[in-house]
Amino acid sequence: FGRVDAHRAVQAARDRRTRGGVTESRFERRPQVAIPDNQPAGIADVVAVNRSASVETVAVEVDITHTYRGDLKLTLLSPRGTAVRLFGRTAPVFDGTDNLVARFTGENVPALATLGGESAEGNWTLQVADLANADVGTLNAWILTLGLSSHQRQWRVAPGLAIPDNDA
Repeated sequence: FGRVDAHRAVQAARDRRTRGGVTESRFERRPQVAIPDNQPAGIADVVAVNRSASVETVAVEVDITHTYRGDLKLTLLSPRGTAVRLFGRTAPVFDGTDNLVARFTGENVPALATLGGESAEGNWTLQVADLANADVGTLNAWILTLGLSSHQRQWRVAPGLAIPDNDA
């Protein structure tokens, strides 16, 4: 027994977790659902994921036809209930571009990283709301891509577990 090099131990754990072991799973939906005009509740579309694995990465692709995409707010909800805003209307918005065809990843939406470590299993929900009058649209399709690992990233609490102390 002896001293433990904490830096080396952490690095070894990171290497073990990221070395291979991550697989991508794509879940595609084509709901063709109208987005109600000026309705903060908007619409919600669900992808049911039946894989019991830990989330490493998340990407969302959307195909939305809309006459003024600046009206839109998109939010992804994890099965745990964690909400991540992917695209959002913040007044005043002068993005009068038509349609929203985009891919959201940890690079352009850093908040997606907050989903790392959550369980992938359950319902993933894309919420789309139109927050202004006059322009309308349709959620044509969306794709949820999850980088999944079978390694557990969340620690579980074990109350009352004795940890030996060799300093005594």
